[in-house]
Amino acid sequence: MGLEGLKRAPKELTDHGIRVTEVVTDRHPQVRKYFRTEQPDVDHLFDAWHIAKGWCHSSSCGLKLCRLCSSINRSPTEATFPKFLVMQSDDPQKPLRKVSPFAVARELSKLLGPRYSVKKLPTGDLLVEVQAKFQSDALLSMKELGTHKVHVTAHRTLNTRLGVVSDEDLMDVSEDEILEGFKE
Repeated sequence: MGLEGLKRAPKELTDHGIRVTEVVTDRHPQVRKYFRTEQPDVDHLFDAWHIAKGWCHSSSCGLKLCRLCSSINRSPTEATFPKFLVMQSDDPQKPLRKVSPFAVARELSKLLGPRYSVKKLPTGDLLVEVQAKFQSDALLSMKELGTHKVHVTAHRTLNTRLGVVSDEDLMDVSEDEILEGFKE
């Protein structure tokens, strides 16, 4: 989207009663100037792809941008943990859906504290959402829920993010080279 489209889009949204408070774009100088001068009440954020892409090649990076780049290059294991976990009964004759919700809440509160949520899945398993790494670690090492033998695993899809990166510069670059470029 060019600068003209960027000017029209917030106006169109505002005309429909939607207030724009944040916009994420690349670091194009005209776009930065537009938001700085014409839209000072809108937070202008930069998308990670464009920051990482221009990090090594930009002489105008500046200290603030370098700090952002260094946070992008952090190892993903430093700050991540499985937030969504599935608890399954080891005994098919004793599914977790038949366990009292009060007993489940009591046991999990002792283990995790107050900041978690639980939902019963259609399979009878429990989906537990945690907020901290210690909670995730505690659940993953859990072997019993009251008198029930259980095993806990990270949910297969809820702990991942799927994004789309599109850029003309990448059209003729192999997927392996793109992945290697993001590692650097």
